[in-house]
Amino acid sequence: MKSIYRTGIFLVAMAMLTAAPSCKKLVDPEAAQEKIGAETVWGNDKTAASVLTRLLAEMSWISESTNGYPINMALAADDLKVGAYISASTQQLYFNTNMSDPTQWWGYWYNYIYYTNDAVEQLTGSTVISPAVRQYLLGEARFVRAFCYFYLLNTYGEVPLVLTTDWTKTINMGRTPAAEIWAQIITDLKEAKSLLSKDYLHSNMTVSTAGDRYRPNKAAASALLARVYLYMKDYENAEKEATEVISNPAYSFIDLNGVFLKNSKETIWQLPAMTPGLNSQDGSAFILRKAYPTDPQGPTSSTPFLASDYLMAAFETGDLRATKWIGDSAGFKFINKYKYPFVDASKPNVEAIMMMRLGEQYLIRAEARIRNNKVSDGIADLNALRTRARGGNPGDLPDLSTGMGQPAAETAVEHERQVELFTEWGHRWFDLKRNNRLDAIMTVVTPVKNGNTGQWQPFRQLFPLPAGEVANAPGLRGHQNPGYPQN
Repeated sequence: MKSIYRTGIFLVAMAMLTAAPSCKKLVDPEAAQEKIGAETVWGNDKTAASVLTRLLAEMSWISESTNGYPINMALAADDLKVGAYISASTQQLYFNTNMSDPTQWWGYWYNYIYYTNDAVEQLTGSTVISPAVRQYLLGEARFVRAFCYFYLLNTYGEVPLVLTTDWTKTINMGRTPAAEIWAQIITDLKEAKSLLSKDYLHSNMTVSTAGDRYRPNKAAASALLARVYLYMKDYENAEKEATEVISNPAYSFIDLNGVFLKNSKETIWQLPAMTPGLNSQDGSAFILRKAYPTDPQGPTSSTPFLASDYLMAAFETGDLRATKWIGDSAGFKFINKYKYPFVDASKPNVEAIMMMRLGEQYLIRAEARIRNNKVSDGIADLNALRTRARGGNPGDLPDLSTGMGQPAAETAVEHERQVELFTEWGHRWFDLKRNNRLDAIMTVVTPVKNGNTGQWQPFRQLFPLPAGEVANAPGLRGHQNPGYPQN
């Protein structure tokens, strides 16, 4: 944390305003490129907006490809299996044998948090930024900070709650109680919701005429609030926030093949791919293809991942998610939510990285209603998803009975979340963990994944803190997660 918390605003501004030209092309930050100090970065609407634009663009790196969060969390759970060579660090996650943090997630999240803290400090009380732009940027900063802490907390457990850029105050911080972190997440999201635009904005903070959904809006804040309330077992508020999103005419279900397209009607928030020539690195890593006509069919070192047997077994007869979101290459089943991995660099992208979407909101509302003894209403939400996923044959994926009991309805929610949200942002892992089901599932799955070379151990529900952070931050020294080496 030392290196993160000592980063200065001048260096942060420079890094964000002088990023690679390819990134600029994708997100059009319209940022000044000359060397400038903090007073200039936050001195007018254009440069201030460019800082948040750059932050949002940079956030796509944590989701990108084989080292990205969604794929690695899907590997750690039971969404994926490996069919070709993967790196040693990825094997640790897949085999559930990591004894140190093989990822860079911690560093990414805390760097993003530093940027948001700086934005809050610089924008609060600013008299040189126009009121509307200042309001929207503050909302974005609060939203991103909440998003980062949600993933830090659910990945590592209690972490330092850093709300300032003053490293002299943060360098000695220890782990903050989870209740305080959850409370800050809610505070940030409520504030973000009050500040953000109801519309999607362009990089110049005007309404996006292109329809891009790259910047979070009020609905994105509601969507994340709904998820947070669900995890906290505040089912009334989870239902309320999810309903607000579901009722918004900007969002609607569409054909399964179009869900992950750029600006689809199901998109609540997307991020652009940062690699020229790719619509998304997730798509390029998932979709089996031959680099050369003479290559064999099936997975390769560049596309090593297959849909797991557990995932394939979860699909019911007639569920189109098993064919429209799962591809088949000579019998090898692969994830096919993204359809177009490559794009001509001279043409607009047709897909984007999905961060949050409407389907999850139906699942959140369904679970909240069922756990709040409104079972029939919750089942109706599940049936809305099943209707969208249903084939054309009689008897395909029939509606669930609205008369089923609460325990059966809760099982139905878990099932629908598995077949709807697979490989998306760690949902499967988090669902099993928060419902006390991770040990039961992974006790079976882990030995299969690692060829009976190891057994599941419950302490692995939390990932290890990076050893360097524990060693260098006095407040964390000696406070590694249980089960992992303490020094």
